[in-house]
Amino acid sequence: MTSHYLDCRLTVTAEDTHFMFARLYKVAHGIIGKNSALNIGLSFPEYDEGRLGEILRFFADEKTLISVRQNEGLAVLQDCEIIRLGDIKKTPETYQSVCFYRNRLSERLSTKNQSKRYKSLKQHIEKKGEVFNGEDKPLRLERLQQQINNNAQYIQFTSHSTGFNYSLSIIKSNSKENRNGLYNSYGLGKKANGTTVPFGF
Repeated sequence: MTSHYLDCRLTVTAEDTHFMFARLYKVAHGIIGKNSALNIGLSFPEYDEGRLGEILRFFADEKTLISVRQNEGLAVLQDCEIIRLGDIKKTPETYQSVCFYRNRLSERLSTKNQSKRYKSLKQHIEKKGEVFNGEDKPLRLERLQQQINNNAQYIQFTSHSTGFNYSLSIIKSNSKENRNGLYNSYGLGKKANGTTVPFGF
């Protein structure tokens, strides 16, 4: 499933990187959703604290990536000199396995509504089977928020069905082993220990 990869590199100025990366990612999300191609995994080779980087990497089999490379949306971005599409290449035999996944908890905690943040924290704690103590909720929320701020990267999206804006939270989790499977409609693992993608090259 991850036998080959295709790089899309932004070619815009630094101040436009975040906005244009979101635009590129929306095209990728459309490619996956339109074709129900849950065999396509997305990776961020330059992912680091504070940034997603300037490369969005598609992983799939060679046939699928040939179709991706011919996508009209990517062609428009390339014609406008927003991205540069690389060649389809074989994935190296040696690599690190990581899981990029969507963290809905961090998305909820990033909202400005304090009451919603407390409710999200309470649900998260009780789901783990722990007792929620209202007295220490500010401390626990602050600790969790700090952890999220240090690890999560966000891409701004607009829902086609509702028209509402939301932040897609992306977190990288290292894995000791390669885990095969399907990805979600964002090309991400479906949970923290979900399907992995090759990383480190």
